[in-house]
Amino acid sequence: MPAMMFAEAAHASANRTITENTIHVRSLSLLACKGETNRLARYLSASELERAARFHFQADYDRYIAARACLRLQLGAFLDRNPTSLLFQYTSFGKPFIENCGIEFNLSHSGDCVLFAFTRSAEIGVDIERIRPISGMRDVARQNFAASEFARWEATPDHDRVEAFYRCWTRKESFIKAICEGLSCPLDSFEVSFALHQPARLTTVHGDSALAAPWWMANLSEFAGYAAAVTARPANLDNIRLVVREIASADLRALTFGDSGN
Repeated sequence: MPAMMFAEAAHASANRTITENTIHVRSLSLLACKGETNRLARYLSASELERAARFHFQADYDRYIAARACLRLQLGAFLDRNPTSLLFQYTSFGKPFIENCGIEFNLSHSGDCVLFAFTRSAEIGVDIERIRPISGMRDVARQNFAASEFARWEATPDHDRVEAFYRCWTRKESFIKAICEGLSCPLDSFEVSFALHQPARLTTVHGDSALAAPWWMANLSEFAGYAAAVTARPANLDNIRLVVREIASADLRALTFGDSGN
């Protein structure tokens, strides 16, 4: 592609395709960012670079730089603005937002994968977790799942129990990230569906299905070895369009926006 960044090339189409009933989820493999950290760091603000410098391990530093730079580049494309000019503010629970921009967004990372979720004027949360056995999984589930969820999880066939844990966990995490309350919202105060082949759904909040009704939830099955989910509260639950795509390494190699002086 031309020597303009992929985000700039997307300006013309991005603003046409992100509508109130469209949810965009984009994935970034950190392997695609190998060798690009210095270039990507140019898009970060001084405060973001200060935060990055506090990481003790190079892998954590590289992951933070890549995630924040790509978040800025994508938002710059959606808003038709220079990515370096974007001013992030933060909720009391640390969720970033841009005031009065009309786009809600969230991001999550695990292992070598970063997910970004975007939509217009609707709370949104996304979560991804690498699927792996952990010690004390039963205790974690018992302490964090609602009683009925825990019972259903224990009844899950052995061959699916680990993945079922992560399906439940990511769906719950995506919801609390959407409501901007983080782990201050008890995970056992609401319930989600997580049976194999069952559509992702928020079923009750504080035992009330009516409180769950305005919320939309989707399983993201595109990422082998990971469980992931996205949750949003759109103005209209009809005809929600979910668009999932990968940010390719070629996109990153074409990032030259900062060199153009714009």
